[in-house]
This record gives sequence, C-alpha cells and structure tokens, in this order.
Amino acid sequence: MKPGIRRQLGALAVAVALLTRAGAATADTYDVESLVRKARSDNPELVAARFDRSAAEADLRTASALENPTLRLEWLHMQEDRVSRMGFGAGLAWTPPQPGVWGAGKDEARAKIEVVKADLRERAAAVESDVRKLCAAIDSVREAEQLADRSVATRKSLVEALARRVDRGASTRIDLVTARLSLTRAERDRDLLALEHARGLRELAMVVGLPASTLLELRAPEPSDESDPLPLTAPSPQLFAGDRGRAEAAQASLSKERARRYPWLQLASLPRFRVNEQSSYPLDFAVAVDVTLPIFDQNGGRIDKARASIAKLEAEHRAHATAVEGALGIARLEVERRRDALAYLEASVAPLVKEHGALVEAALKNGELDIPAVLAADDAAVRAQRDVVEARLAHRLARIALLRSQGAYLRSP
Repeated sequence: MKPGIRRQLGALAVAVALLTRAGAATADTYDVESLVRKARSDNPELVAARFDRSAAEADLRTASALENPTLRLEWLHMQEDRVSRMGFGAGLAWTPPQPGVWGAGKDEARAKIEVVKADLRERAAAVESDVRKLCAAIDSVREAEQLADRSVATRKSLVEALARRVDRGASTRIDLVTARLSLTRAERDRDLLALEHARGLRELAMVVGLPASTLLELRAPEPSDESDPLPLTAPSPQLFAGDRGRAEAAQASLSKERARRYPWLQLASLPRFRVNEQSSYPLDFAVAVDVTLPIFDQNGGRIDKARASIAKLEAEHRAHATAVEGALGIARLEVERRRDALAYLEASVAPLVKEHGALVEAALKNGELDIPAVLAADDAAVRAQRDVVEARLAHRLARIALLRSQGAYLRSP
C-alpha cells in the first residue's frame, strides 16, 4: 500500500473515532418541567420514602386482622391406686375484638396513612423547589458566562490593538502588559464560571436521580415576563394535611385507650373436649369465658398520655399555621422588593452598557486608548451586568420560595 493512501486511511480512521466519541458523549437535554417530573419520579430520597406508605398500609391490614385462635392439645394421665388411666383432650380459645378498640385501631392506622401521604407530598415539593432553584442558578451562571465571553473578546481586541500600536511606537509595553494581565484575569473568571456551570449540572443530575455519569444539559428557558406580581393566594390546605392526619390518629388513639377501660372477655374454652374411656366419665365437655376486670388499673395513664399528645399536636398546629403565615408574608415582601430592584437595575444599566460598548468600539477604531480608563470602565460595565444577572436570579429564587410557601408544589409525588 502506498504511503499516501495509508496516511489518508489513517486520517479517516481518526476522524471516524472522533465522530464516534463525540456522538457517545452527546449530552441529554432537558427543560425545567421535564426535570421536575423526572425528579418527582426518580429522586433517590423520594423513592426510598415511598416505602413508608407501603409500611403504613401494611399496618392498616394488621390493625384490621382478627386475632388468631389458640388450639390446646392435652394428654391426660390419671392414677387410681395402682391403676393408671390415660386420655386426651383438645381446647380452642379465642379473644374476639373489643368494640371501640378494634375500630379505633383501624381509624388510627388510616390516619397514619394520610400522614405518610402528606409527608410524601411535602418531600416531593421540597425536591421540586430544589430542582427549580438549581435550574435558575444554572441559567444565571450561563448568563454570567456570556458576559465573561464578551469581556474576554473585548480584552482580546484591546490587546491586539495595543500590540499593533506598540509595533508602531504609539504605545508602551506597560500598556500592553496591563491589557494582557486584564485578559488573563477575564479568562480565569470565565473558566471559574464554566466550572460552576458544570458543578451545577452534576448536582442537578444527582437531585433528579440520573446516573452520576450522565452528561446533562439544561435547555435555555423560554422568554417569559416574570415582572408580573404573583396572585395573592391563601396557603394551600395541603400544607396542613399532615397536621390533620396526626390529629385524627391521636384522637383515634384516645378513643382506643378509653375503650380499654371497660371489661372484656376471652373465650377460654370454645369448647374444650376431653376423652378418657377408662374413667367413670369418659367424655368431658366444657365451655369457659375469661373476663378481664379493670379494678386495679383503669388505663388512666394511657388515656392521659393520649390527651397530652392531642394537646401537643394542637399547639404544634397553631405554631405551624403562624410559621406558614409569617413565611408567606416574608416571601411576598421579598418578591416585591426583588422585582423593584431588578426593574431599576435593568432600566439603569442597559443604556449605560450600550453606550460603553459604543465608546470602546470607537476608541479601538480611532486608536485613542487610555488603557487604565478603558479597563476600569469595562470592569465596571461587567460588574454592573453581573449585578443585573444576580438580581434576576434573586428574583426568580424569591418567586420559587413564594410558590413553595403557598403550597403550589404540593401534589401527589
């Protein structure tokens, strides 16, 4: 084979390998809503927490089941003088469910299922809030990266213009070195933002429940007007579903303990049958009932404990309602202030940045370069634009917190 053909085939093989690697490393692209749906389905903590519901449903089946009967088998040996006689017996015992105790136990188990469901909704809402916050932070970093790219491009143009001026003797090496140092700092900032972007995507993948090796890419959000105030809705009743379930479970527990104060029976022999053919009475048949008499203990301690639990839950519900109202008021206030601050920055910074860009372009074109002034002005412009980006992120996070406080994310996981 000719060397030229061999080189061409080698180059083709390298190209195919690179294309294959590039295809294999293609990132999966998601938007915010698809990530939220996936997180509510596959988040590792939510997946583990769903077994609590299965356990609570199993507790309901246990509380609904009747107690198993007891079968007693007897071997009888009776000695009369020097003659021994033998026989056998069998007895069946069973404790029927006590009225009030059995029904209250089932009610308590049902209420605990509702508590578990409410806790699952709360966990899922927290996961959704975390996903939306991470997506907002990643979008903010992406905006900051775009600003950093423009800043690097401006400084590269400045370095190139200064290099030409130094060659002509119109500028000094000090100006060129200063510009190159500024370019190095801008490139470092851009690299740090790229690292923050990659780290945010990895963290988002873990929260969503994707494998650690997944290359995740977040689709740019659709343009939306987030300056409109959110409706002033009342807190969702779902916020207090857990409180209601715990209160119902505690009330059922109190009813159960009250019912246990009263006498109840056990069918000790239902029936009992014994056989001894050598006895004067070969057949022995008996029915017996055991009755518990609450004389020394009328279950007062457990009743008082159940009452104390109810009082504690009522106090906790009042504290929870106060905390929800307070958090909702703070979230509304923060959204209003963040929205006003963002509107002010956008209105103030945008025209100044536009004018700054035109001035820098004119300075590069005309060769009128005051290096310290240009670099200081560009740094100020970048900082101002970063302030806008951070204000936009703070506003988005405040809106997410407000929706979270209202209970907007509470739905079945």
